[in-house]
Amino acid sequence: MMELVKRLRRVKKRFVRKVRRLHEGFTERLRALRHHSVWGEPRLLEMAAAGATTTLPYPHFIIIGAPKCGTSWLQGALGQHRHIIVVPDEIEYFSSNLDKYPLAWYLDHFAQRIRTESTGKATPWLVGEKSARYCSIPFDRIALVHRLLPDARLVLMTRDPVSRHWSHAKQYYSKPRVAKREGGDVLSVPRKRLFGFLTRTRILGEFSSMIANWTSVYPAERLLIVSQEHALASPRATFDAVLGYLGLPADYDPASIPLLSKQRNRGPSIPVPEDVAAFLDEMYAAERQRLRALLDNRAIVTAAETIGGVNRLVAGEACQPTASR
Repeated sequence: MMELVKRLRRVKKRFVRKVRRLHEGFTERLRALRHHSVWGEPRLLEMAAAGATTTLPYPHFIIIGAPKCGTSWLQGALGQHRHIIVVPDEIEYFSSNLDKYPLAWYLDHFAQRIRTESTGKATPWLVGEKSARYCSIPFDRIALVHRLLPDARLVLMTRDPVSRHWSHAKQYYSKPRVAKREGGDVLSVPRKRLFGFLTRTRILGEFSSMIANWTSVYPAERLLIVSQEHALASPRATFDAVLGYLGLPADYDPASIPLLSKQRNRGPSIPVPEDVAAFLDEMYAAERQRLRALLDNRAIVTAAETIGGVNRLVAGEACQPTASR
């Protein structure tokens, strides 16, 4: 009898959780539909053209990605500089929240941060954000970003695609809810499902496509490409190069930027199995070649300095989606 009661309680809990998720999803969908009908992309552009949101601050720079390439470190280090104010979270407005909230919601993140931090900063200051998924948004979204933020400076952090992708997989499968579902870490995931995940998310390691897509809309000199490997080996030189790109001198006290001597957001230390490494090597073989041709082993470079390669990418040589395995 007691066993039956326990079983019924478990069934009830599962039912309640399912109903709650359905309700939350339905509520979120209604909010999205209501926002899209009132605001939508055309309305955002109308407001921007009319200057309807000029009372709120616009960002001077955006770290557009990519995930697991040192973006959290750069975001944190820039936020410790006396002339820079950075939103500490990932807003992901143009990648995930455009259909949910108005433009004022996005810009208010910067207004709130300025209110919180401006008294401790030196003037003038720059304001920015990091949203690592912006790197893979489609052309129409990039065009919208440019219409709204034409003067923004962009930073894209890169990394060996195979190393980045394995780091991404380790992080994803270490999340508590995912680890519980899979019964352990990334090594517990059946290969077929793991390879499916790696294939679905491969766009996050296609750096040549990101560069081509963003520079087909923004001027090439507005995109700085920074190697994560260089940032790990020479954090201060990397930081100084980014400051110079943003128009700030490197006349700061290094002790005031603690993250210059620390890593951030390190994932679990799990070596990549041989069969997974072979799968990723094959997946990214062509991308590695494109990156070598485009960057020529330069660790920090603006897209304008790779203009020949960028032009070839924009023309279609390397920006076409790679076929999935």
